[in-house]
Amino acid sequence: MLYTQFNMDDALEVRYEEGLEEGLERGIQQGLEQGIKQGLSQGERRLLIRLVYGKLRKGENPEKIAEDLLADRKEIDRICQICKECGFDEEAIFKKLKSE
Repeated sequence: MLYTQFNMDDALEVRYEEGLEEGLERGIQQGLEQGIKQGLSQGERRLLIRLVYGKLRKGENPEKIAEDLLADRKEIDRICQICKECGFDEEAIFKKLKSE
């Protein structure tokens, strides 16, 4: 007959390692989901900056741009203002909007 001795310290160590692995997996999954959401949001904002700038170059006003793009007028006004301040430097515009 095989005799095994129960050792509480060993059992706790195994449970700790299992919990650590489970927590790590959850953290990685949540981090990926959050990273994807942030990436999509940043991509959408950069696209909006490009579209607004293109329409400004064609001589359109912020009201028409907001209407055409179905975007928030205040956000379009702010992008237009920053475009005039920075010229078209997408990275500078993006950083300035992000810092507000």
